[in-house]
Amino acid sequence: MKKTILYLTVLAFAFSISALAAPKGITIEDRIERMTEQLELTDEQVEQVTDIYNESEIPDIMDRMENADDRESRRSIGTEMRTEMDKVHEQIKEILTDEQKEKFEKSMNNRRERRPDSNRGGRGSGKGRG
Repeated sequence: MKKTILYLTVLAFAFSISALAAPKGITIEDRIERMTEQLELTDEQVEQVTDIYNESEIPDIMDRMENADDRESRRSIGTEMRTEMDKVHEQIKEILTDEQKEKFEKSMNNRRERRPDSNRGGRGSGKGRG
């Protein structure tokens, strides 16, 4: 347990740049910390998940999102982020136990149900305007 806390502290420092890139959103560190708690990840799994996020395009996409000038650019980058997150989630599932996978998938499904999505007529669909 002490090793996990120490590792998360080091992780917090390592992801401080990512936190600056997306101050209004959830940082990679937040995601890993939440996953560690919800899924009871082992120290080895925390390290693997961290590597997966670090090797992904997510930090670069977060930087581009922060610097996007217009709504259309942000929308395009958001689509790219969702695609990259799907890839990352698939990689994460590969390192989880069956019980952890079940919890992870349930959490992802709950999040998708709560998230407004323009493809389903949610916020940003443009319906009823004009």
